[in-house]
Amino acid sequence: MSKVYALVDCNNFFVSCERVFNLPSRNSPTVVLSNNDGCIISRSQEAKDLGVKMGEPYFRVKDFLDAHGVKVFSSNFPLYADMSHRVMNLLEEFSPGVEIYSIDEAFLDFSSFRTKDLDLYSKQIRGRVLQCTGIPISIGIAKTKTLAKLANHLAKKHKFYGGVLDFNQFSEQERDRYLQFTPVEEVWGIGRKLSRKLLSMGVRTAYDFTKLSSRWVKSHMGIMGFRTQHELLGIDCDCHHEDIRKSLVVSRSLAETVDSFDVISGIVAKFVHSAGETLRREGVEARYLTVFIRTNYKALKDNQYSNYATIPLSQYTSSSTLILAGAVSALKEIYKPGFKYKKIGISLADIRPEGQQSNFLSSVSNLELFKAIDSLNRKWKGAIKLGRETLHEGRIGARQMSSPSYTSDWNSLLTVR
Repeated sequence: MSKVYALVDCNNFFVSCERVFNLPSRNSPTVVLSNNDGCIISRSQEAKDLGVKMGEPYFRVKDFLDAHGVKVFSSNFPLYADMSHRVMNLLEEFSPGVEIYSIDEAFLDFSSFRTKDLDLYSKQIRGRVLQCTGIPISIGIAKTKTLAKLANHLAKKHKFYGGVLDFNQFSEQERDRYLQFTPVEEVWGIGRKLSRKLLSMGVRTAYDFTKLSSRWVKSHMGIMGFRTQHELLGIDCDCHHEDIRKSLVVSRSLAETVDSFDVISGIVAKFVHSAGETLRREGVEARYLTVFIRTNYKALKDNQYSNYATIPLSQYTSSSTLILAGAVSALKEIYKPGFKYKKIGISLADIRPEGQQSNFLSSVSNLELFKAIDSLNRKWKGAIKLGRETLHEGRIGARQMSSPSYTSDWNSLLTVR
């Protein structure tokens, strides 16, 4: 049975968070600036209509913004993390599977709702999230994540869809018509570098991209390009693209509940190590960290508890040790004994390219150390761990039927007698 995905995206998220608590900004063009008020990282639709560009340095456009009465906010990542947490918790009421993609996006699994009117159901979700949080969202529905991304983009762009677009309601010919009007650079996973290459070949739209030889795409764009092309054709490949991200989330529902602080901290350490490796691979670093824990809300007989903490890290970093120090500190703030925890996770926000540190020399050796560890772990499948990782005792994920790691774990080597 084919999947049905719904991508939920919070509209102009950072601006929307500010507008919840600042009424005058709701009817004015509004922007949010990056850390230290460097550049514009979020714009209201009114600001977009004025021609304000994403990433524009604030000092260059300050006079223009003042002249047009644009409301300007410095970034408040603890607030945004809090609002994101509220939105994601609400989404979990509407789907058995919620995959948090970023601070303002999540994929919902609608596969079991085939008998529902998904357009109406999605509008109910929009109403519930707006009522409870004040955050407007758009929802795109399709058989693949890439098409769901596109459907979401169109739902947000064109008001007559009412914030929801279900691609599954359209025929293949109608879907192709949408692809013909979608610039290739707007396809999730294509990116700026690849789009330049495709444009030079005369590939201008998503539809043009689907008509390329699959062999050529795989040869010149790799397996992710190949999967993207197939997903645009409605073939599910469960794509996970690594855009230049606004945030990074690592979370899991555990195979069994845990109540020990040490075990939970070990699980968090594993998430931190994974997140740090992703940051280093993508050449970025983060400034804000959120740790969240939750009991099993489906176990009605158990006492329920959910909490999170957002803290600034000591500096912009991709160092797993620095992130872990912050994570353990945050976990100590929110952990309560006597509860059985089922879901644990971390998220990193305020992400920028690495190497812009004012105290760069103090962290360069740490960065090079972890890049060397990453290289060894790719070769030997996670052979080197953070010390605290050993405390989680294999509690992450339901893997009871997994075979041993015969070729990458010394403890799993076959014994010849």
